[in-house]
Formats: sequence, structure tokens, C-alpha cells
Amino acid sequence: MKLFQLASLASTVLALPADILAPRQTCTTPRLRKDWAKATTAVKTACLNAAVCVTKKPSRLGLANATLHDDFAYVHAVFYYQIHDFAGFLPWHRFYMQVYEKALCDCGYTGTAMYWNWVTDSAAPFKAAVWHNVTGFGGNGVQTGDNGIRLRVIDGPFKNWGPQYWNADVSPHWLSRHWSPAQNGEPELRGAAYSPAAMAEVNAKMAFDEFRAALEGGPHAVVHSSVGAGGDNRGLGDMGLQNASPSGMFLSLFKPVKLC
Repeated sequence: MKLFQLASLASTVLALPADILAPRQTCTTPRLRKDWAKATTAVKTACLNAAVCVTKKPSRLGLANATLHDDFAYVHAVFYYQIHDFAGFLPWHRFYMQVYEKALCDCGYTGTAMYWNWVTDSAAPFKAAVWHNVTGFGGNGVQTGDNGIRLRVIDGPFKNWGPQYWNADVSPHWLSRHWSPAQNGEPELRGAAYSPAAMAEVNAKMAFDEFRAALEGGPHAVVHSSVGAGGDNRGLGDMGLQNASPSGMFLSLFKPVKLC
């Protein structure tokens, strides 16, 4: 019940059609989310263009000076403690990505939301296709002097976009990332924490909530901190601040999923 109520509330505040939560009796043509690295340049470009479109649409929540993309970050921040550290973490976020996928489709995108397969990139995650400056989300942030202590993303399609929220607080700033540095023989972005071996340990959990806890507190959390917080949760990048992390990169951090 808690999961349905939270999904319903998110659906309502983001102005989705009521039937998006309607029970499905059959699922004959599921939509499959795909690996970003395996998508064609045309599909990546179409997805990125739609994502930029979402950052230009006005807030549906009536948030001052905010965009539709800010709405997603704001909703995630407001619900943060209700949608994390409990069994509904995975299904709620999968639904949440479906809501965002609908926003992309409203901006002309005809594909599905995609994901970063960080397991296959774990040996050299800083070289991952998602960070490409043309067919990806741009790379690490740099100190520019006009973004406070946050490192500003200066390449890629979102280099001139600024989130309006930090947590659920109004705090306009340029999009920021702060990758964890290479150290102790490990490359940038701490790939060992989400390597095939690390994921094998997670997948070995047979009880659902044990699996959820191992994934959420393990590889998933490390991806957040290594992309956005310098690896030590200092919160200098949008992805590192998990409450409002959707500001940082709206790409699923989970494996592929089929949705009707």
C-alpha cells in the first residue's frame, strides 16, 4: 500500500494520465530499457535532445523559476526518506523512470529510457560512453569560480543548464559533477565497487530485501558518491547528493527492465 500511495502521489504531482497506474491484465509487448553504450548515435541524440527539452519545459508543480526536470529532482528529494531503505526502493524507482520516460516521449522521443551498464565499464568507468561530450552527458566537472564550491560541467548537452534545487531547497547552480579520483590502484569512479565480482555478491542474495539492501547500499550508492561526491560523500556534485540526485544525470542506474 505504501508503495502504491507514493507512486500515485508522484504520478499526480507530475500531472500524468490517471491510467498509468491502472492494473495490466496482459503484457504482450513490453518495453525494454537498453544499454546506453549499445544504442546508435541517432537514438542517443534523440534521447539527449528530449532530455534537454525537459530542462526547458516549465515546472508542472508551479515551482518558481523551475523546469519540469527540476520537478523530478524536487519530488525525489521530498519523498527521499519514504522511498529509500525499504523493500519498495527498486519498484518505486523503476516506476519513477517510467514517469520520466513519458516526459521524454512528450518531447518527441520514441524510444525507451536507457541505463548505464556500469558493470561492463567498471575496469575504466571514466571512459564510459555515457560521459562522451557529444553522444553522452558530458564529463567531470571543473572549478570555474562561478559555481560556488561545486565543480561545473562544462561540456556535453547540459553544460549551460543549471538545476534550481539542492535537496528540496532552492539553490540555483550550474550542473555539477565531482568524480572520485584515482587512488590505491583503483581508477577514477571506483569501478571495483560495481565490478562483475561485486555484482555477483549482490546477485547471490536470495531474499528480496537482502538483495535490495546489498544493491542500494553497495554498488548503487558508490555510483552516486563516485560520480558526484568525490568518492567521500562531500556532496560537491548533483549526483552525490542523493536526495536531489536526479538533477545530475537522468539515466537509470539499474539493469534492464521490461515494462508495459
